[in-house]
Order: sequence, then structure tokens, then C-alpha cells
Amino acid sequence: MILSATVIPLRAGPLRLCENPPSPSKRRMKPEELLTHANTTVIFLVAVAVEGGLFVVALILGAVLDVNPTARLAGAHWSSVAWGAAAGLPPALAVMLALHRRSEFAWRLLEGAREPIKGLLQLAPWQLAVLAMVSGLTEEALFRGVLQIATTDALSAWPNHPSADVCGIGVGALLFGFAHPVSRAYVVVGALFGVWMGVLLLLDGNLLAPMVAHAAYDLMLMLYLKRTW
Repeated sequence: MILSATVIPLRAGPLRLCENPPSPSKRRMKPEELLTHANTTVIFLVAVAVEGGLFVVALILGAVLDVNPTARLAGAHWSSVAWGAAAGLPPALAVMLALHRRSEFAWRLLEGAREPIKGLLQLAPWQLAVLAMVSGLTEEALFRGVLQIATTDALSAWPNHPSADVCGIGVGALLFGFAHPVSRAYVVVGALFGVWMGVLLLLDGNLLAPMVAHAAYDLMLMLYLKRTW
């Protein structure tokens, strides 16, 4: 979910709108407005660097927990790509439908993050595609490849513990949700999305499936917002 990486560092709180805002040149811009006025190349490079940095976190945390974040990529098959692409469609459509209907939940979902999101939407479609791919690879490597698997492996070591997989999915999803504090609603959506990705990993067995699903979700949502906002 791309929004957390670039939006959170620049978000300083809910936006306050006025009928006739002063020109940016005549006032000091808020931190959350900097992304909107930044050069698109800078936005792209910063977003990719921040998302890419999550893979470094995954490697370090994996070394501490004795889990290789890329181990579940071994033996990847095209079926994982197909399942991943299909699995990314339902959550993306659900969020887009809520935004299309302009529901209260949709407003709360992106509350306080509209200016930074507008900054991301300045990017070209190919830049959004690259960013979505990097986000899918790195975030899934961390939350599913390390945190979910580490929890499952730790609980599996206990005798007669049939819920190890469920706990692994839950821990990975919960931490994933809290890692996306754009708003309270977004935390909930993030956690539910994490459950969806965790179940996909459990069913497919290969980390490539949730990586593709995550990237597909991010790309579809960002392209939708770029077209409608």
C-alpha cells in the first residue's frame, strides 16, 4: 500500500481548507503540501527509496529472527502471478467503489492525506507502476516473508498448536495495518488487506502471489485516483 511510505513522513495533520487560500509564494507551505509542489522526479525517487528501504528492514529483521524474507520465492511459478493478479482485484474494486460513492467511510479512509496523495498523482503511469511493483515486493517481503512466517514457525515449534498459521496471518496483518496510519479507517483497511495477503500466501505457498496482488492493488487504486481526482 504505497500511501503509507510517502504520505506519512510528510503528513502533519488534517488539512484546513479556506475559501480563498493565499498563494503558496506568499505563505509558508505546510509539510503535507510540500509533496504536491515538489518536482515529479523528486517525488518518484523519494517514494521508491523509502519503499525500497523496507527491504533492508526485512533483511535485518529476518537476520535477527532467523528468517530469510525471500525463501518463499523459491520455485515460483506463473500460477502464482495469475493468482496474485486475481487476488488484487477484489480489494481494489471495493475501495474504488467506496470512493466512487463518496461514502463517509471513503472520506475517513484518506482523511488528512489529500495533499500528499495529489503529489503522488502527479507521477506518470509508468512511474506509478514501478512504485507499485517496489511496494508490493518490499512490503510483502517484510510483513509476510518475515513477520508472518517467523510467527508461524515459532508457534509451530510448540506441540499440538494447530492455530500457528492463523496467528501468523493475524500478527502480520495487525502490524501491517498499524504501519499505515493515514487514518483510523486506513489502519482497519490495511489490517484486512494484510489478512487477505496472508491467506493468499498460505493457500498458494509462494510469496510471489501476495507480492503481485499487492502491486496490482496499489497500481489499480493509484490509477483510479489519478483519473478521478
